[in-house]
Amino acid sequence: MRIEIHHANLRPSDALGETVERRVVSALGRLAHRIRDVSVWIADTNGPRGGADKSCRVQVRLAHGPALVVAHVSPDPYQAAAGAVDRAGRAVQRRVDRSRDRRRRPER
Repeated sequence: MRIEIHHANLRPSDALGETVERRVVSALGRLAHRIRDVSVWIADTNGPRGGADKSCRVQVRLAHGPALVVAHVSPDPYQAAAGAVDRAGRAVQRRVDRSRDRRRRPER
């Protein structure tokens, strides 16, 4: 599973990147064999004006199936990333569960 982290209108920091990468591995690691790559975009939506609105968008491209995109907004970039990555983990798990259910359903 390849992980890419992008920053927009926000100073990139090694600590933030490492934290995001650890959270992605924690949330999606057990499903890594079903995931092609994960892209994380962290942005300050107000830019240089300031304000408490950091957003994080996570795109998970599955090995077989469409990409899933989730987002979360928070005053803190760490909280925004945590929220988005947690949502992505739940979304991927739901998609995997649905595909398993479809394969188990008997033909009519």
